[in-house]
This record gives sequence, structure tokens and C-alpha cells, in this order.
Amino acid sequence: MYGLTTPANFSQPCSLSPPSPSGSRLLPPSAYQDPAYIPLPDLSDRDLLDPLVIAESHGYTPATKENTNLDSANRPQKHARAVEANEDDLRVKRGRPNSSNNYSTADIGALFDLVEDIVPLGQKGWQLIHSKFTQWAGCNGRPLHKAMSLKTKYKQVSLL
Repeated sequence: MYGLTTPANFSQPCSLSPPSPSGSRLLPPSAYQDPAYIPLPDLSDRDLLDPLVIAESHGYTPATKENTNLDSANRPQKHARAVEANEDDLRVKRGRPNSSNNYSTADIGALFDLVEDIVPLGQKGWQLIHSKFTQWAGCNGRPLHKAMSLKTKYKQVSLL
């Protein structure tokens, strides 16, 4: 259908140079110059190891520091603020809230009984388990848990 009419000839080497990236600023290996052979500036002192001496040899002067003797009273405070005595009560507490409770053995047993009876296959099944668990928790004086929390706890315990 799309057959070639002329045979390919691979016996002659390619005379083209390899392609280079567009906008390439790479130097050919012959143009590379070793930094050790770059001459230093013509100065009587050839000891240019100190950065200050190098800067001065190029005509730069060192910067002067101004107003370095600020006492602590005049120094600006970025994040300092006065803490009042009654402010301790207003600070945000971190971690778990006081009302969060762990699952007891009875909670886990009730959860497993509900899962065994209902066998949740999707979100509606877990919502049904949540409503039945909420009824059980109210009757037994246990804390309430969200549906996602019940599902996560079941998956955690069932993998053990």
C-alpha cells in the first residue's frame, strides 16, 4: 500500500553535524578556557585570595555600617505585645476538644453487632448504622459519634 520504491543506503556516513538546541549558548570544547590560565589583573600584589582585596582591586570600597549601637529600648519589637492577666482564658486551646471521647469496648461491640445485622454496602448503610448507634448510645449513656467516625473505627478494628 505505502511501499518504498527506493532501497535505503546506510553505507555512507552522515555528513551533517548533530543538532543543537535552539538558542543554545553552549561553547564547543575547543573554546573552553581553564580558569587557571586566565590572567590576574596587573598589580604589584599578586596575592588576591582575600575577597576584600579582590573587591578593592576592582575599585570597590567596603560598605560602612551606620547606627549599630541601638539600645534595647529603641530597637523595634516585631511580635511583642503585652499579655494581660485575664487574657489566659481567651487563648485558643489545641488538640482534641474536651467533649471528644474514645470508643469503649461496649461501643465497639454494639458497632460490630449493628454492622453484622445491617451489612452496610454504601453511604446509606452507614447512615442507617449511625442512626441505630445514636439510639443505642442515647439509651446507654454513651457519647455520640459521627457516621464517618463509626465507619473509620470499624475499619481500624476489623483490620486488627
